[in-house]
Amino acid sequence: MDGGTLLGHLVGSFAAHPENVATQSLAFILQKSATARRALERLLQGCCPGLPDEVRYRSQAWGEDQTVPDLVGFDDAGEERVFIEAKFWAGLTEKQPVVYIKRLTAGKPGLLLFVAPERRQPTLWPELIRRCAAAQLVLTESAAPLGVTAARVSNGTVLALVSWRALLARVNDDLVSANEGDAAADVRQLHGLCERMDTDAFLPLRSEDLSPGIPRLVIQLTQLVFDASRRAIEEGFADAKRLKASSVFGECYVAYLRFGDVGVSLRLDFSMWASQEESPLWLGIHGTEWRPETLHGIRAKLADLEGSGAIRILTREPGGELLCVPLTVPLGIEKEQAIQAIVAQMRPIAERVRQSGPTTQVAEGGPPADVEPTEERGAPERPEE
Repeated sequence: MDGGTLLGHLVGSFAAHPENVATQSLAFILQKSATARRALERLLQGCCPGLPDEVRYRSQAWGEDQTVPDLVGFDDAGEERVFIEAKFWAGLTEKQPVVYIKRLTAGKPGLLLFVAPERRQPTLWPELIRRCAAAQLVLTESAAPLGVTAARVSNGTVLALVSWRALLARVNDDLVSANEGDAAADVRQLHGLCERMDTDAFLPLRSEDLSPGIPRLVIQLTQLVFDASRRAIEEGFADAKRLKASSVFGECYVAYLRFGDVGVSLRLDFSMWASQEESPLWLGIHGTEWRPETLHGIRAKLADLEGSGAIRILTREPGGELLCVPLTVPLGIEKEQAIQAIVAQMRPIAERVRQSGPTTQVAEGGPPADVEPTEERGAPERPEE
C-alpha cells in the first residue's frame, strides 16, 4: 500500500492529535464494511479465543472510572469485550493499561489491544508489562497470530500489541478479495496516515544511536557536499557567485550553485534520506533564475536521462517547488574517488540544463529564502571544521 496519501498529508500538516483521526477513520471503516469487521474479528479471536463473532464498535466510550478507550467493542448483551487503543508516539496515560484491563468484564474473555507503529513496539510492550507488574497483575505468555504480541492477565483478559501495518494489511487483503474497492481505498488512506506518523515521529534512542560513528558520518557527508560543489566549479560547469552554503534546521545542509542560469543545490538532505531511503546526497533543481515555474521545461531537458534510468527525479514536499535527484554515494572507496563519482553524476545534468553559461548576478527575486547573499566569489563558504 502506498504511504503517500491525502489523509496522511492533511493530518500531518494540520491535526494536533493524529491518533484521534486514526481512531475515527478505523471506526468508519468498520462501520462501513462487514468484511473489514470480520477481518479484524479473526485477528482478535486469534489473540483471545471466546470473543463473540459479532462485535459492535463505538469510539470514545466513557466509563465510570473516567477512562475513554479509543474504540470499544460490545457483544449482543451490551457488555464491553474489546478495547482498541490507537497509538502513534503519544505516551501512555496514567490509567493505561491497568485501569482499562480492570474495566473489562471479569469472567468473560476480553481483549485490550494496542495498535502502534512497528518501530515503537520494542519500547511500548516492555512499558505495558512493567505497569501491569507494578499493579500486581500476573501475566503469562499467550499465543497470538503472526505479527501480534500477547499476554494473558490473571483476570482472564488478554493484553496485546499489533502494528498499524500488520492490522491494516489484513483488513485490506480481505477487502480486495471481496472486491470492496471503496473500503479498500479508505484503508489505504489510513495506512498513508500511519506511515506518515511513523516516518516523521521522534524515535526512542538506542545506545548504538549515540556512538561517535554517527556524527563522524554526518561530518564526512557535509564535507563531501562542500568538496564536490567546489570541484564542479573548478571543472567549469557550475558557479557559485554571490551564493554560499546554508542549512535548514533538522532537514538539510545545502551548497547552492548555478548550472548556467539554472539554480541548483547539492544537498545533504536528511528529510529526503529518511522518507525515500535512497541516498543522503541529492541534487536539487530550483529553476531558471530560481523560478520554480520553469521546472517543467527543465525536466523535459532531462527526459533522456530519466527515461534511460540514469537518474531518478522526485518532487520534494511540501510545496513541490524543487526537483530532487538522488546521487549514489559509492561504498568502500577513498575520499577523492567519492568526490569524482558525485561530480560525474552532476555533470550530465548540468550539460542538459545549462542555457547561457554562468550568470554574473542573482536574478531579480533571488534564490530561495535560505540562501544568504555574499560578495565572496568562487566556491560556497567552507563549513567550519
